[in-house]
Amino acid sequence: MSSPRTIGFDGWTLYLDLAELERDGHRVRLQDQPFQVLHELLSRPGELVTREQLIARLWPKGVVDFDLGLNSAVRKLRVALQDEADTPRYIQTVPRKGYRFIGAIQESAASSASLVSVAPDPARITKRPLHIYVPILVAALVVISASAWLLTQRSRDTPTPAVTTFLVAPDVPTIAVIANEDPTANTASATAAAGVAAALADALTNIETIAVLKSASAQSLQRQGREQARTRYLVYVRLQSPAHEHLQIQVELIDQRRHEAIWKRGFTAQASDVTPLREQVARHVAASLQLPYRVPPSVNAPVGLAAYEVFARAEELLKTENPKAAEEAALRLFRVTELAPQFARGYALLAEAYLMSDHSRSTAVTERAQRALDRALTLNPRLGEAWIQRARLTSNLAESETLYRRGLELSPGYDLGYALYGKFLTDQRRRGEAIELISRARRLDPYSIILLQSAAVMQIFSSSDLVAHDAVLAEALTIDPHHPPLFKQLAMSKYLWKGEFAEAARLVEAARVHGGNSADTRDFLAKIYLDLDDPAAAAALVAEQPTSAAVELAQYRRDPSRVAEFAALVQVAPFHAVAPVADAVRDTAIINGDLAAAVRRLQDAYENWQAAAITNRSVGIVYAHTLVLAGETQRGLELAKSLLLQVEAEGEGRPAEWFSRDRASLLAILGEDDRALEALEISVNGLHIDRWWYLAQMDPLFERVRRLPGFSALDARVRQHRDAQRRELERMRREGMLLSQVGSE
Repeated sequence: MSSPRTIGFDGWTLYLDLAELERDGHRVRLQDQPFQVLHELLSRPGELVTREQLIARLWPKGVVDFDLGLNSAVRKLRVALQDEADTPRYIQTVPRKGYRFIGAIQESAASSASLVSVAPDPARITKRPLHIYVPILVAALVVISASAWLLTQRSRDTPTPAVTTFLVAPDVPTIAVIANEDPTANTASATAAAGVAAALADALTNIETIAVLKSASAQSLQRQGREQARTRYLVYVRLQSPAHEHLQIQVELIDQRRHEAIWKRGFTAQASDVTPLREQVARHVAASLQLPYRVPPSVNAPVGLAAYEVFARAEELLKTENPKAAEEAALRLFRVTELAPQFARGYALLAEAYLMSDHSRSTAVTERAQRALDRALTLNPRLGEAWIQRARLTSNLAESETLYRRGLELSPGYDLGYALYGKFLTDQRRRGEAIELISRARRLDPYSIILLQSAAVMQIFSSSDLVAHDAVLAEALTIDPHHPPLFKQLAMSKYLWKGEFAEAARLVEAARVHGGNSADTRDFLAKIYLDLDDPAAAAALVAEQPTSAAVELAQYRRDPSRVAEFAALVQVAPFHAVAPVADAVRDTAIINGDLAAAVRRLQDAYENWQAAAITNRSVGIVYAHTLVLAGETQRGLELAKSLLLQVEAEGEGRPAEWFSRDRASLLAILGEDDRALEALEISVNGLHIDRWWYLAQMDPLFERVRRLPGFSALDARVRQHRDAQRRELERMRREGMLLSQVGSE
């Protein structure tokens, strides 16, 4: 019997006679058109295959609406290959021309028998001379050599962006632990089950070449249904008799791709020390999957169920990303270190809690975090989470990147690690790498809330696609309907880019109710209420201490002495296209005549944020204007021109209104008032109108523009929109749609 004709690429096998794809024992039957497209592309690896060529193959006699049919065939093929158009691994779109196969064809599949077309026309079969592959081989050798050289440069001062895209392996297997609780179980049983799941997940991280996903992702997979799950393996844990001292546990290892149980068995353990249970289960899993298991030195130290229960509770608290909740988590984790002094992951999570509880990174908090990480890495030098948290505290950029990469290589299932590394790349003006990193990480863990949030942000970075941004957040909310940061980020979209102030207020109120009632959240909500012309509601949220929102409330009330008092104490920081504290510093200097002091303070604030210059453009704009007012006209105008060029470049491929507010400000500084008014009109048309009350009434930068004939009409339009939003807010209050109520005047 002759062997089946196949083509292999990147772990996939295409069976030509059956029109089937196979990978890891799992087969996918392709429809005829996707199969024909894939075979044509595989027959010409690396070459452009035009749309005309594909159409001629699929519909040799012609067809109505064939262009739409080709698009549909390619989409179905991408679904089968789990490929994405934005970050392709196999099928690259060449706009308006066709497609190119960019994957790696397996050497064994390069024979002419494998590449013979199954189409009936033998004229399509082309034989290529070997010399045409020489440039490809040379290029491959160059890439391999360059990659090897770059890997040796990690200790140099310059980060190495070229290797970032290869950090997340596309075929790394994933595993997650689910505490399969009895819904009728009491609280103690549920807590014990969560503790056992945390213990097993801790041990599974010692299995090499597999990514352990967060339990939240695992639970989401269970809710979504196995047929939608991309996680390869699941470990189901059922606590059968949660006695105080003796535990009976049933564990089942499921192969998600094959929809079958690999094994199911019972285990017993003492609640005072679940280490033997943890290691026994992990070794069974590793042996079943034929993967290496590396035991860190401290792994046999006793860790009781109580420590894991407290650890699991702390993880839940940290999910809210609320500094107050992080403080509580830190207290609980400190207790974990007392219950289990040699539990490395407890110290690593303690450091994470410290850093989340204090965004200002005070010396005391930083030192506590460093000590916890030192202890964690002493106990387990292969704990990737600890290396990533250490990267956050490292000022040297090259060293920090090395730590991020080392951490993710050791803990490839650590979703927060990808999000933090993505932010690091973004801050270093390497957003393209960050976008691809998060996209790859999402393939690894498609139900991670943290990665979904990051993916939504990347939509803004890449194309300012608000529909896609909001859709990703909506998907995340179906997974965790009570996650406060999701409500806040969606509210930011409604508030800043759509002018939906009432809906933004409702979303932030929901975040507060679900545990996200941090000072930052209340400040954000206060800003929204000022745009809704409800200063009483804003005042109910602003504490009697200097914050950015307190500065804005004083500005709204036309209280210059209070503005000056708060502005002197609050850090100058960017906020979208406007920087309220920077405005206050400048406005106060105009009143007291000390513009030189304002220049110095704004210069420091602007230069401190230069790693993410476009993020800090709002401070830069106020700084440029203050330079002009202080008599340093040339410096101010040059900075304004530089910022305008930056904004124009950032605006490429985005909606016209995206940076129109910034353009208006910069054009006003440059004396081009008519063009500034035109830019403001674009901003109003797009409803980018947050903090308009300040621009239209008191911002000195727009003093001349406000006198132009067309400005009053724009102002009237914004006021009309604001009044409609205020009426919508009152309707929401009457109908109880605001989950938390604040007063209004």
